[in-house]
Amino acid sequence: MERMGALHLACAGDACLEIAIVNPEGLNTDARLEWFERAKLNWEKSVIARGNYLEADSGMALVQLSKMSAYSWLILENRLPPANVVKQNYAALIEVQRAHLEARQEKLEGRASKKGIEELVGNIAEITVGLMIDRFAMRELQDSSMLALPSLRTQNKVSSTRGAPIRGNWDVSVFSAPELETPPELAYRLQIKSSQRAANLTDCEYDPSVTLVTVSSDLALGDRAVRTTFIANQLVQEADGIGGAETSTQLDRRANELLNLMG
Repeated sequence: MERMGALHLACAGDACLEIAIVNPEGLNTDARLEWFERAKLNWEKSVIARGNYLEADSGMALVQLSKMSAYSWLILENRLPPANVVKQNYAALIEVQRAHLEARQEKLEGRASKKGIEELVGNIAEITVGLMIDRFAMRELQDSSMLALPSLRTQNKVSSTRGAPIRGNWDVSVFSAPELETPPELAYRLQIKSSQRAANLTDCEYDPSVTLVTVSSDLALGDRAVRTTFIANQLVQEADGIGGAETSTQLDRRANELLNLMG
């Protein structure tokens, strides 16, 4: 019941967000903000339902909560948030990543189910890619003309029936706005897998509009795959100021690999 409660609350939050963002009924701003507040409340309840235990569902609710100010800019201004907001969101998402890494380690030490650990690593992979993109925007573009956000619920689930030969669903949406005051465009759709093994389990192809990113191999900086958690830890260490120049240089190279893959 606890799992279903947290999962249903997280899904309800995502559904409310989609109404606020997509606005299919032509709602006014106040009504859209009301749906946005409902999303926030459901995500917070999902986290509370888990208590001291972080699972994949409440973990993604934390990801959404870290992006609240960015969503506000999309709803109120129909534009990407300014650089200072992106920086704040990045710091918040680093803390969410830290919590995921700690929860994974606790599960390993407690001999938790393999499925629960793999689901957390799936979250870690998605968070890692989102952080890499926002880091690139802050460091290289030095503005807010690019932003990564979790895909909306219907985008994540569309055409995802097991066994479907071609899928059109994705995990991370990358928005761009070359002119900062203009409405953002959905520039890239990224389907994220933590490893080649996870990618093989899907047993399908993705629509050409969706870029498949296998973190452990695509961001490995060589022929030998690295653990997704290693890259995730590098991002946290850099944010803590303990990674050193070598870590930052490697992250820069990983970002370039990701951007090259996106095309």
